[in-house]
Amino acid sequence: MDIETWCEETEQGTRTCYSFYMKPMANPVSIPACSAISNATKYATYRQEVGRIIRNTSVHLPWCHKAELLSSFSWRLKISGYPEGFRSKVIAEGIAGYFNTLRRRVKDNLPLNRPMDVIRCQSKKRTKSQSNWFNSRDSSYNSVLFVPATPHSALAKILQTHEAENNQGRTSRVKIIEKAGRSVKSLLAPNNPWSASKCGDNECFMCSTATGPLKLSCRVPGVLYTIVCVLCEESGGKSPVYYGESGNNCYERGKKHLEQFKAGNSSHCMTIHSRVHHQDIPRIVSHYRMVPIKAVRKPLIANSDDDVLLNSGAEWGAGRVPRAAVARPV
Repeated sequence: MDIETWCEETEQGTRTCYSFYMKPMANPVSIPACSAISNATKYATYRQEVGRIIRNTSVHLPWCHKAELLSSFSWRLKISGYPEGFRSKVIAEGIAGYFNTLRRRVKDNLPLNRPMDVIRCQSKKRTKSQSNWFNSRDSSYNSVLFVPATPHSALAKILQTHEAENNQGRTSRVKIIEKAGRSVKSLLAPNNPWSASKCGDNECFMCSTATGPLKLSCRVPGVLYTIVCVLCEESGGKSPVYYGESGNNCYERGKKHLEQFKAGNSSHCMTIHSRVHHQDIPRIVSHYRMVPIKAVRKPLIANSDDDVLLNSGAEWGAGRVPRAAVARPV
């Protein structure tokens, strides 16, 4: 339940009010800003959440009450890692969408929230249309059979003819439907606008360090990737691996990794590995390689002994691994 209700005494009588409610023990972080979900999906999700918060609050309550709820929502976005510009845009457009819906409802003389009987009626119609879509014109069909696409629908026509001839007064009939074949558009244009080819940019971490053909383009948003140490890999031992995810593409995320590595960020995984295992030799980008991957099961990887992990643990919502700093004697 995300609504709390109470009664207020007014001049017109007792009024039932309701407001958006969030349990105190609920996790305030929903979709982290560093997750592999695309930015467009994050933006649309949070914009709908703003509308839901206002819609679940009574219109009789003053706007300061709703502003307090939106301020709490903005704080939840902040601790999830979203910048101020993203938060302000999401809240502003969510409020604008709510008022547009409110104006349409008032114009059509409809309630803001649908009554339960209307929801049940719409659900029944939707369920019926989903289960009986193939006999909307002819109710004699009880089931459907999909057949592969053939030139001029030859196979479908043969089966339809035999089904009609063998009907013999049966009350149960089978509707033959041909599957869709390949369209002309799919033959002429590629369905993947991000073909897996090297971009040629020297600032691209993934393309500049790739040793073979790429499995994924560096411009695809919402990626999972690994960073491996080339020096350790060439020595024949276990290769240290860093597993990461980002809503941006590998090009943008790789640039941030390189900026932190070249600046000598003491908390960055590549800097820590170079200092501990390679005696802090000059930070050279070619000593590391960034590789995109399709899927990763983080709990499994976190407990795996196959690789030496460079992750601190904070990337998965756990506590950061404490690192001890030992001063060398002079």
